[in-house]
Amino acid sequence: MQRYRCKNSHKTFTATTNTPLSWLHHKDKWKDYFKTMIESKALRQSVKECGIDLKTVFRWHHRFLQLPSQIKAKLLEGIIESTSIDGISKQLAGKIEKDSILCSDGYMSYIQFAQVNGLVHKQLNLSAGV
Repeated sequence: MQRYRCKNSHKTFTATTNTPLSWLHHKDKWKDYFKTMIESKALRQSVKECGIDLKTVFRWHHRFLQLPSQIKAKLLEGIIESTSIDGISKQLAGKIEKDSILCSDGYMSYIQFAQVNGLVHKQLNLSAGV
């Protein structure tokens, strides 16, 4: 990864400085791991496919999930999955395209958020297999 130097302070930095990706190693395997994340593969399956340690995969998983809030996206669309209504309501209110699909459990706060923001809400119940 290319390193840059500030002309004023003479400090060096890269494109990932001050992002969730800073200080992560094995950059050549990020793309492979990200593909396994998109395919919703288990962490142990990602370990086998990418040839990296379970602790590394766990760390990457959490760092990669931090990226959307760090980037401060202006508008999101498509299928949105949430495990925390606080994160959605505070950071994404007004930034989700109408008619996007919100997948979550059946808590009333998710249903209300979907209605207020014009989203389609799909309730997931893993214990029932739905």
